[in-house]
Amino acid sequence: MDINGFKRALLSEGFCDLRYQNFSETTIKGSKRKIDTVAVNNKSGGNVRVLTGGGFGTFCFNDPKDINYAMQEAKLASDMIEGKRLIENIEINIDHVKVTPKMDPREVSIEQKKEMLSTYIEMIMDDEGIANLETEYYEQFTDTLIINNRGTEVLQEETNLWC
Repeated sequence: MDINGFKRALLSEGFCDLRYQNFSETTIKGSKRKIDTVAVNNKSGGNVRVLTGGGFGTFCFNDPKDINYAMQEAKLASDMIEGKRLIENIEINIDHVKVTPKMDPREVSIEQKKEMLSTYIEMIMDDEGIANLETEYYEQFTDTLIINNRGTEVLQEETNLWC
């Protein structure tokens, strides 16, 4: 994530802010004694808000290269609203929240994750009282950036993992 590129795109006039996320998700599903599905999804996207006119203009985008266009479109939308609204008192937040797991699942190969789930499936299905089993391994990682032209900079990592 190019934080400095996003900062350079912030307008100096009025108020503007940006939220951008990178999202990664891995899912491995199994039924009975076999793995049925392995899926890895990566997404990213952002939203900008600009207040230079009578109300907020907003614009969503996916490609970071579109940030300058997004800012200009949001500004145009704000300027089309009659009046002139100002935001005077804005609390500035600077925070970087980093995930620090004992073992980072991002460093474990998809093959190792499949093997782990297969091991659990076999252990459970070996019980003769169990006829069917639905299993799922799920992990999600999100990097979120929130900045504005008043000095706020929040960078936050999130991790969700379950099996």
